[in-house]
This record gives sequence, C-alpha cells and structure tokens, in this order.
Amino acid sequence: MSDYNDRFEAMKKHLNDTNQDIADITGLKMTSIKNQTQPNKPFPKWLKYTIDVFDRMSEKKEGKK
Repeated sequence: MSDYNDRFEAMKKHLNDTNQDIADITGLKMTSIKNQTQPNKPFPKWLKYTIDVFDRMSEKKEGKK
C-alpha cells in the first residue's frame, strides 16, 4: 500500500466520507473511485493533489506550519 493510500484512508476517516461521497462530489461512479484507488495501481494524480491540500490545511489548523 502506498503512502497515498494510507493518507487517503485517513482523510476519508477524518472527513467521515465514503467512496460514494467522493463519487457524488466528483461526478464519477463509486466503482471508479474504488478502482482508481486500489493499492496495486498507480495513485491518481488528481487525488494526490486533494490529499496534499488536505494535509496542508490540517497542519495549518493544528499550528504545525
């Protein structure tokens, strides 16, 4: 499992989101989200950006940066 997979799961847990919630927001199908985030596949670039922004915002809120 890549670092992004772990961070993705942590982000979903923190936001109390599911793959279906992400699919609803992005206009994708839930199965597409699930397929794109499988640990054996390259992690999608669009989602890497989302996770990086989430991490930066979380750090600012916690006063780490």
